[in-house]
Amino acid sequence: MASRARNEFDVKKTAFTWELDTSVLITPTPQGSHVAIDLDTMRGRKKALLDGRRNKRAAQRLADQIQAAIA
Repeated sequence: MASRARNEFDVKKTAFTWELDTSVLITPTPQGSHVAIDLDTMRGRKKALLDGRRNKRAAQRLADQIQAAIA
């Protein structure tokens, strides 16, 4: 069985946003590595109206950084 790597980290609170709870799971496959990004508002914090949009942008930026690092 192939090994898997999991990295968990938090993104700090800013003036207008809550902290983000983030994890990245990297699983090797025959076609290349599969990268799964799980990103949401920090546990225990209330959800806000724009959290979905902000979280989507943050996840996309993280995915872009990963792609740039391996290119």
